Amino acid sequence: MMIDEREYLSIKEFIKVVDRTEQSIYKRLKNKDDELNNFSKKFSHGIKLHKNAVREVYARDLTDEQIFGLIDRVEKVEPKVDEIKQLDYTREQEEEERENDKKVIEILEREIEKKDKIIEDLTKSLNYQQQLSLADKQTILQLQERNEQKESKWNIFNIFKRK
Repeated sequence: MMIDEREYLSIKEFIKVVDRTEQSIYKRLKNKDDELNNFSKKFSHGIKLHKNAVREVYARDLTDEQIFGLIDRVEKVEPKVDEIKQLDYTREQEEEERENDKKVIEILEREIEKKDKIIEDLTKSLNYQQQLSLADKQTILQLQERNEQKESKWNIFNIFKRK
């Protein structure tokens, strides 16, 4: 049998409905023989009391008008409980989304680091390639100058040779 937590009120909600102090409710719950314990249930976020406890335990000596007043109070509290549960669920979803976002950000940061390393390596390679290209051009220019000097020397000799 599945227990529906919506059928239960927190201690704070219960004391508002039955118009008792929190101390008096806990005092009754400490007494293991007290009939209020029959309506209590421990949940992950604390002890709750079944809403039938209002009628069964506190409404015996009340007039019908007072009972209907208590029922109205319970009915007013129930939607608030559902709203709180919805807010809790929404907070859990937001927290889960934040955690997922953090994981995605970490993955993206690692990817950016990898890309930065690749860019750095490519930049170094490009610089090296440019230095080699510059050295090649300088060598070509030097060779061309030597050839021109040799040709000019031969041209001078050729001038004397032809005559």
